Amino acid sequence: MTSGKAALLVAVVAGLSFAVGRWTGQKGPVVLQVPTVTAPIISEKLKSEAPAISEAEAKDLRASNYASVDSIEKVLDLPTDYAQTEALYILAGRADQPELEQLIAQSMSVANRHDRAAALRILFSRFAELDPNAAVDYLIAINLDISDQIFPIIFDDWSKTDLNAAIAKANLLTNIRQRTSASRAILMATARFNEGLLDQVADSLIEAGDADQFRGEAIGARANTDPLGALQEALSLKGMSGRYGTIYRVAIVWARNDPAGALQSIDIIADANMREQFVGQVVTRWIQDDSEQAMQYINSEPDAQARNMMLKNALGVYAQSNPEAAMNVALQMRGDTGVRALQQVMASWATTDPTSAMLALNLIESPAKRNQIIQNVGHNLSMHGSDKVLEWLDALDVETRSSQMGMVLMQIAQHEPRRALEYVMANSTEADLGNTLVSVLQTASRANPGIVQDYIAQLPAGTNTDGLYRQIASNLAANDGQATLQWIDGLTGSAKVSALSGAAATLALNDPDLASTLITQMPNDAGSHLLQNIGVQMSRNDPAGALVWLEQHRGRSGYENAVASVIKWSARSDPRSAAILASRTHPSVRDTALGSVAAIWGRSNSRQATSWALSLPAGAGRDMALGNLVSSVPADIPNLSSVVSSIASDASRNSAIQQAYSRLLAGDNNQAMANAFLDDIGALQELRDQLQGGGRQ
Repeated sequence: MTSGKAALLVAVVAGLSFAVGRWTGQKGPVVLQVPTVTAPIISEKLKSEAPAISEAEAKDLRASNYASVDSIEKVLDLPTDYAQTEALYILAGRADQPELEQLIAQSMSVANRHDRAAALRILFSRFAELDPNAAVDYLIAINLDISDQIFPIIFDDWSKTDLNAAIAKANLLTNIRQRTSASRAILMATARFNEGLLDQVADSLIEAGDADQFRGEAIGARANTDPLGALQEALSLKGMSGRYGTIYRVAIVWARNDPAGALQSIDIIADANMREQFVGQVVTRWIQDDSEQAMQYINSEPDAQARNMMLKNALGVYAQSNPEAAMNVALQMRGDTGVRALQQVMASWATTDPTSAMLALNLIESPAKRNQIIQNVGHNLSMHGSDKVLEWLDALDVETRSSQMGMVLMQIAQHEPRRALEYVMANSTEADLGNTLVSVLQTASRANPGIVQDYIAQLPAGTNTDGLYRQIASNLAANDGQATLQWIDGLTGSAKVSALSGAAATLALNDPDLASTLITQMPNDAGSHLLQNIGVQMSRNDPAGALVWLEQHRGRSGYENAVASVIKWSARSDPRSAAILASRTHPSVRDTALGSVAAIWGRSNSRQATSWALSLPAGAGRDMALGNLVSSVPADIPNLSSVVSSIASDASRNSAIQQAYSRLLAGDNNQAMANAFLDDIGALQELRDQLQGGGRQ
């Protein structure tokens, strides 16, 4: 068994349980014939807590090498995770391709997502062993919800048996996310099994990324036997991200085996930030493994700067086991380093004993420093559950509690909205109640929009509630559009306008017709802004659908801006498709849309963008697109002249000439190159005089 398959087996033996995911942002799927499979639907008993077969029966099945286990349903009848995994590997191992497709179809019907995901991983790993090319095509065709987890498995196996074929297949994938996933799997396999080919493989892949990121894994593994050599290798990597990641791996391995030796070797790391990162990883790991020995080593360091660097990373972890000692060390440190050390100690201490941590704050003499640390502690505690953070709030004096309450309770309101709201009502001062309650209500409305309505009437008169009504309506509309409308009907003034805005923004995705009705009830300014926001929001999933939806609002204030925003958003991810959409927009916005596509496309691929712009029919839209490319094509005379000379309008062409001239004037050849461009383009003397008179001589 290869180490890759061994790793997979280890992962699933602990239980057929893995998270599942779904691909997003697809450019366009590979066109394949969806396979026809006839397989029994998993019975309803699998969706319940039906009893498995007995241990004795399972033992008999293991002795017979699971000869009678011929379906996913029978696999899941086995009583233990290990038995299920073992049986599934045996079942997959003796299956041919048609049988694998049947088993995959059965697995797709399993109700438990963890069991489903683990079974599919094993089955596709076997499929890849039989015919990796067919496995990829089949995976794409069935549009599996966890395909992003399966692609790496197939291409990892494939890379070990036929690296060139795996590369060729990865490059043929038209979906960029699938192509990236496959490419990363190939590079990771190459780094593990054939590191010498890594650069060559990276050059062969369309979505290669930084080869050093993958080389770093191999270097990190070598740190077990030669940590100093591994660190030197890591420092020699060219890519910054790969270098940082590899140094992190080396630090973790070295800290596990010889932390003192690792810290004594940091002088070979010239970059200060990189050195600090390395020290931080080693110290953190050492404190976790043996805090007293680590602190003894750190305190014995004679160089104050080096000692502070280690303490800055150590004290937060040290406070988990010995907060009083960590606090005493932090209090001896000065300046910003001391403040950060105290923040780390207090944040760690407060998660286990907030009352004692607050009492220890009295040891900090500076009020400004104390308040800064209190704020930091509150932020950290709010992520550790309501009991501890409310205990901490209760330990504060009234003035400090008022200043910290809003931020902390907004965190609690995400999970326990009523508890957070009741605390606000019971502990806020009259002066702070309005602002604090609004902040907490906005957060609480995401968790339970209905509960929020019970507290609105308790807001002090004059409180600005526009944002609150917008948030409530948005969250209500996500669950029940009609009920939201009934609630909005009872509102008046700015509260109603805000609520309409929030509801329409949410309904645009699941009920666009109702959203359009709401927009027509809004004042022009508010409706115009919302129209643009909704258009952009819809375009993230369906740009063409967003433009169709916007057509019903043509003539309304904000329509043109909304269309332009949709085109711009689409062009960032898929400029070719955005160009098609722009050419089909209404004439009132078409020219601007074409220009926007050119500007965005030109920044990512000026050659393709220029070819497209030159193919457009003559007119203002073509001229605008070409004019917007002047800033992105290569700054040389042939490219700039080709684009500028193709602009038909005199005014647009003169504007493009000025822009091109300025680009060349700022280049290495400066005035001579800029003047040569004017000669090549045949600029009129009046324009030449105007430009050269203002240029550098």
